[in-house]
Amino acid sequence: RRSTVLGINTSGDTTKEVRIRDIKSFPKSFWFVTLACVAYYGALFPFVSLAQGFFMTKFGYTSQQANSITGLIYLLSCPAAPLFGKVIDCTGRNITWVFLGVLASIGCFSLLNFSEANPYIGICSLGVACSLLASALWPIVALLVPDHQLGTAYGLMQAIQNLGIAFINMAAGYIVDSYGYFWQMNFFLFWLVICLLCSVCIWITDYINTGYVNMDIASRNAYEIKQAESEDEERRMQ
Repeated sequence: RRSTVLGINTSGDTTKEVRIRDIKSFPKSFWFVTLACVAYYGALFPFVSLAQGFFMTKFGYTSQQANSITGLIYLLSCPAAPLFGKVIDCTGRNITWVFLGVLASIGCFSLLNFSEANPYIGICSLGVACSLLASALWPIVALLVPDHQLGTAYGLMQAIQNLGIAFINMAAGYIVDSYGYFWQMNFFLFWLVICLLCSVCIWITDYINTGYVNMDIASRNAYEIKQAESEDEERRMQ
């Protein structure tokens, strides 16, 4: 069924040869998803690795307290991620959920950086927000790329993400050493805004094409059935 939705001709030999040069055929949305992944995790992971100093400097936490509050991000994501995964499996609308997850994350970083509110509020909310984003963002690749190219797509996406995080992490370290944690947090907010813009670009690209990625589940199933019937009709006419 996915082959039909993606417009792949399966009437002949069903064996697909995987070639690296096939990445040139990946849709534009895939590259926006990849950039969104780099931007989001480029803000999240370096923040987690450097957060101890931030909480000790701004909120006067001890080293142990700073480590404890930072760990809440991952602790909360453990139960939240499967729950959000179930919600998205039932509702679809992946791009909408990604947009909301990034928007919530921007709010969390802003709360931590620009206010004196209890940081547990921002950190706990961030743990939930990053779980929402991950549950919605990563499955988009499977909706854009043919099955036989998924390994290549996810591997490429992971490689680009790791490369981007490495450079962002080095830049974040330089910024905090030179200008302090306030500007480091602004640097992370910049990348979250980039991620938000990428989610808008994914939605626009999807809307211009079929709208498949951001359909609800019922509409997606109906679209797939219609496409399968259309392909069957074409085969009968050949």
